[in-house]
Amino acid sequence: MSNSEKPELFSLLKKLGFQLEGKVNKYIQDQLNKEELALTANTAGHVLAHLIEAIHDYVEQLSSQLNFPTKRDVGRLGKLIVQSEDKLDNVEEELHEVLSLVKELKMMILKDVKDIPTPLEGLETTIKNRVITYKERLAAHKQGSLSNTNTLKEELQRELMKPPGQVDLKEINKKLLNRLQEKQANKWGN
Repeated sequence: MSNSEKPELFSLLKKLGFQLEGKVNKYIQDQLNKEELALTANTAGHVLAHLIEAIHDYVEQLSSQLNFPTKRDVGRLGKLIVQSEDKLDNVEEELHEVLSLVKELKMMILKDVKDIPTPLEGLETTIKNRVITYKERLAAHKQGSLSNTNTLKEELQRELMKPPGQVDLKEINKKLLNRLQEKQANKWGN
């Protein structure tokens, strides 16, 4: 085969390839435009949807029998944790408001009784020390709680991003329950 025949062969192969591609595309389009194919795909879609729903129901029933959480359970627990964190933040904000009101009240009392010699100066120091102590404890507790929560969130996210067969839902449930118990223990002062 000479050098001049090679370009002709390649151009001929190229033309044949384009023609074959056009015919295959036309055949596929013709097949896709048939109504029977669309009806079959629609029916298969409905059957598949019912099958998936039945599998979900079966997994729900199986999980209650075998006592392991489903993704819905983990999702609900995650929402509860977020809600409890929000409530804790609200309580903290209210505590700060109460402390500021106490400060204002103290300032008003000290302003009104400034001329009268009383043992309020010792009381003022005691109150001030207690407020500082509680404020430091609250800040330390909040910082520890935030770091624990962020660590837990990262661990759960890593675990849930694993392929479905490798996700250990019992371990996730255990971590979430432990965190919830810690929050309840801190809330009630146990």
